[in-house]
Amino acid sequence: MHKYLTLMLVIFVSMHSIIAEELDTQVCNAKLLQVLKPDYPITNYQGYSVVSFNIDKSGRVSDIKSNKSMCVISRNNDGSINFKQCPFFKTTSISAAKYLKYAEPTDNLGNSCEIKNSKIKYNYSLYNLKVINNNFLLREENNSNDLEAFLNQNKNYKSEYNNSIYEINTVK
Repeated sequence: MHKYLTLMLVIFVSMHSIIAEELDTQVCNAKLLQVLKPDYPITNYQGYSVVSFNIDKSGRVSDIKSNKSMCVISRNNDGSINFKQCPFFKTTSISAAKYLKYAEPTDNLGNSCEIKNSKIKYNYSLYNLKVINNNFLLREENNSNDLEAFLNQNKNYKSEYNNSIYEINTVK
């Protein structure tokens, strides 16, 4: 009888651990339904802004904040872009983020949930080329007519976000 109770206790503890582990790994996701491309701010700089926000149970965004606004300065010797902090992209990014719409968030069990500190990145480019991996086309590169070298750089340079954040490209 003692062995039977011990076996039952081991099974109960194991099942409890498995259920607790599953509850700890539940992920809340929401599909992005609507995006508004921001207006290009009054500046001759190009760069990006990262905006954070919360998504409530109905898919609406709230508590919108600009976490980062960076301007392109130059290209480093390794081909990556050199950025500096700047204020130019904050206001238009926050204004555009107010119009984001998401489907109702659910966890992996189908339960309604809220998402805290979600992020979206707005790229602002002077040229009609999609910004990939933070690789902006610089003025001197655009004037050199050597766009192939620029496009090849897109394959080599990696963003700090590595596809973990949704990006929206805006052209002046």
